[in-house]
Amino acid sequence: MKVTKSKRNKRILEFYKTLHSLTEPYRVLVDGSFVFAALKNKIHIKEQLPILLGGSAVPYVSNCILNELRNMGDDLSGAVLIVKHYQKIKCFHKAADNPNSRRCILAAVGNNNQEKLFVASQDKTLIKWLRESGGIPIIKLNNNVPYLEKPSFHTLDQKLNIEESKKLPKAWEKPYLSAPERPKEFKKKKKKNPNPLSCLKKKKKPEEHDKPKSKNRTRVRSRRSAGQFNSDSNRDKNLDFNVSEHVDSNPSQNVE
Repeated sequence: MKVTKSKRNKRILEFYKTLHSLTEPYRVLVDGSFVFAALKNKIHIKEQLPILLGGSAVPYVSNCILNELRNMGDDLSGAVLIVKHYQKIKCFHKAADNPNSRRCILAAVGNNNQEKLFVASQDKTLIKWLRESGGIPIIKLNNNVPYLEKPSFHTLDQKLNIEESKKLPKAWEKPYLSAPERPKEFKKKKKKNPNPLSCLKKKKKPEEHDKPKSKNRTRVRSRRSAGQFNSDSNRDKNLDFNVSEHVDSNPSQNVE
């Protein structure tokens, strides 16, 4: 089986799993047309079903299907030998009712497929009825390869109805919903005590004439110009020179 086909089958299988909560081993109800086609194309049903469904699968038949194959003559004797070893589902039809495999299969999957059955068939009339019933996974043969058929429109509609019904209130919820709503009681807020800090007396700010005057002493520095600084320095040098000359001219005074 190709990868694309296996992915497609897995996607369809997941759809039916959520719809009917299908679990392994999967139960596959096989009719005479499918068994005959598989025998003709040399397909082993017991081996191919687990591969198709990705898990353990068990083929089933009913007494009506087995009797129908027997009544078709020796051409289907090989199919009868294969079907004999399959497990049987309960069938309450009697020979006087003149049952056939179609009616038996429809009865088995009735009541929204409570038995959680797959149906493997090549019968076009039966497949049409199953599509209209909805909610029944159908297995067919195409080019000697078994595959799961896409869900029909009725099946998709059935799933939508199930999802909508889940949103409805349950039986135990209805009494609570029908009861009248009680009016809400609003509690009055109690008066709170004032903030103690807000109750304190405000302190008086000192007025401007009461404030002590601060003595701001400003100093003004005068900068000398560059020319004035040079003249003062020259004057100091001349004074030093004159003093030295005066001291040297009176040696006697220096000795004393």
